[in-house]
Amino acid sequence: MQDNAAYPGRIHLSPTQREHVIRFRALWQQAIPAVFAQFQAVGYQSLDYYDSNNQNVSQPIFSVDQVSNIHIQDDPSSNSDQVPFIYAGLPVVTLTGDQTYYDSNPPPWAYPYDLPVDTLQMMNTYVSGSTRAAPALALALALPAMLTTWMLSQPDILGQTSADGNPIAAISDVGQTQVGQSISLDAKASLDLINGSNALTYAWDFGDGTTASGVTVRHTYTIAGNYTLTLTVTSPSGKRSISKAINVGTEPTIYENPYTPLPGTNRPNPAVTLPVPNNNLPEQPPLAPVRTPTPLATPPTPLPTTPTPLPTISTANSPMPTTGTTDSPLPLLIGIGFIVVVMSTLALIAMRRLRRRGT
Repeated sequence: MQDNAAYPGRIHLSPTQREHVIRFRALWQQAIPAVFAQFQAVGYQSLDYYDSNNQNVSQPIFSVDQVSNIHIQDDPSSNSDQVPFIYAGLPVVTLTGDQTYYDSNPPPWAYPYDLPVDTLQMMNTYVSGSTRAAPALALALALPAMLTTWMLSQPDILGQTSADGNPIAAISDVGQTQVGQSISLDAKASLDLINGSNALTYAWDFGDGTTASGVTVRHTYTIAGNYTLTLTVTSPSGKRSISKAINVGTEPTIYENPYTPLPGTNRPNPAVTLPVPNNNLPEQPPLAPVRTPTPLATPPTPLPTTPTPLPTISTANSPMPTTGTTDSPLPLLIGIGFIVVVMSTLALIAMRRLRRRGT
């Protein structure tokens, strides 16, 4: 939202971008308890860990009191997966776990990420004490996917439309738009919900006085400026139109890579003793199959910042202030990067117990 030590002089958000970031963050605050509830609804309410005698003991998971163990904060370290999106003013989230390994005084459970020993076997050892597949790790890996799925199901992210029998219209990623450079567009994700085998027709209006037809088209803008790209999809059951704002620049948008050249390579931290796997530990019960179909996402509560009502179909937004870019409502699809496996609270509990036993 603003310049900080990680992004000095880099945050230049337009009012529309600022609104998107605020709403995006508010949605994430709703996503965490909703996803915890979904995990419990499909049967994941407890998990076995080892006690001080190396015996399996059941512990609650995804409980209400554990929601607070996931923290939402501004990126404090110029995270490499987030940099280009933040520079472009896009809402983005990175899910990370323990990041203390390279500290001068790390805790005993600090995980050696971004080193050759950073493997699934090492993750299993940290979580369960052995190299066997750990149910806690499986759930930790599933957590980012569940959070992403919940976010993608929200109208603020991908939009929404009424179930009126008309076809669904969808425009592919446009990419950078530059004067004199041909862009490729497709509507392959469009479909007729009434009958998926129905033939569709596609009419494109590029906003500069030119049109085209077909599921895939190419177009070249000849004058810099802001345009509204409109796609109309027609089927025997009806038709639907969607629009996207296009900002055509005279030069490509380039963001400086702050990690070039790399200052060096990561080295093992001698302050951390890596755990040694003990495959003689009792096996932990495997995860049970999903008990019921994943429940529908609970509609989010109204967000505090909604000065512009959301339409029932995708509409154009204000263009980005940079040249040669596109803007759409909360473009999570390109904004979500996952860099480090989420070592959930479940895994951290197991690690602490494991380290106290010295295994």
